[in-house]
Amino acid sequence: MHRRIQTSGFDRIRGVDGVGGMVSLSRDGGPIACEEDIQALMSAGFDKQQAYRFAKASATEDARHKRRKHLNTQLGRLLPRGRGRTVSLRYHAENTLGKLDEKLKAHVLGIIELLNRLEDDVSLDEFSEAA
Repeated sequence: MHRRIQTSGFDRIRGVDGVGGMVSLSRDGGPIACEEDIQALMSAGFDKQQAYRFAKASATEDARHKRRKHLNTQLGRLLPRGRGRTVSLRYHAENTLGKLDEKLKAHVLGIIELLNRLEDDVSLDEFSEAA
């Protein structure tokens, strides 16, 4: 025979404005009574929080990668030809700045500044156009 937990002492709590119910795993609606159940709930909550943090960090890194790739593509289109594959775009840009007109030089410096900011730990909002 199924034993029903005495829940009448919790009726007053259920009657409090804003209380929707008791944390329960049982079919009869009785409150959690054992430490193992509470630990299981806490562990599940922790696991969900960690999964959320990981997903958020992964999305941030993915957005940074896309934004960096987009900025490097812009740099590659603006800079004169002649860069070898082993030379980074940033190094090539710094070496050719003296050969560029002022407007193009300002644009290249702006892109380099954006690339430098990508290295900082900023929120995902900064990368919304790449995501």
